[in-house]
Amino acid sequence: MTSLCINIDNGPEWELAKQEFERIGIEVERFPAIVEDNRVLAFNKSVYAALQLMPDGGWLFEDDVQFDGSLEEVKAALRIMPSDMLTFHLGCNIIGSDLITWKMPEFYGPGLVRLWNCWQTHANYYSAECVKFILENFKYVTDDYKTEGCIIFDEWLRNNVLSQGRSYLLNPMIAYQRPRHSAIWNVESNYTGAHKQGNQYLKENV
Repeated sequence: MTSLCINIDNGPEWELAKQEFERIGIEVERFPAIVEDNRVLAFNKSVYAALQLMPDGGWLFEDDVQFDGSLEEVKAALRIMPSDMLTFHLGCNIIGSDLITWKMPEFYGPGLVRLWNCWQTHANYYSAECVKFILENFKYVTDDYKTEGCIIFDEWLRNNVLSQGRSYLLNPMIAYQRPRHSAIWNVESNYTGAHKQGNQYLKENV
């Protein structure tokens, strides 16, 4: 099974990511990120290029991923994964923001919820069908979007893939993004609150 991790510099961030993969027991190969002035466009291109290398589906991680669970939890969820799955998420932002209201996750089975909306793509599995769909339909990877109108991949995935009701999330989530300086938004970012709040929501409502 193909497992790739998008990384910019092959330096400290990659070393931290490797430590996480080794700790949880996942073999992952570094995928060199595309770097451009338009950072959203560069991220989109990086995801698109990585998915081109996994026509049979596979795992795609980002180099700020951290785990607070085990590989056994992942394997247990995969054993009950529906055959029509498009994406499987080890963690994400299901809380959203005050600016948008969306359909929240629904119970599917032990350790698994059906996912309709989320942001963040730091620990996702994409099926072969999903990879094919993305490569054929995700257009925000050309220089036509160099100045405006470029939708980041997370949001496109939410609207075009998750909306189909064939995406699933591990419950509780075991992957989150490590606090760091965001190369995309050029700000200090800390999404651990979204991870904790998300798991609390799942515990109380699903």
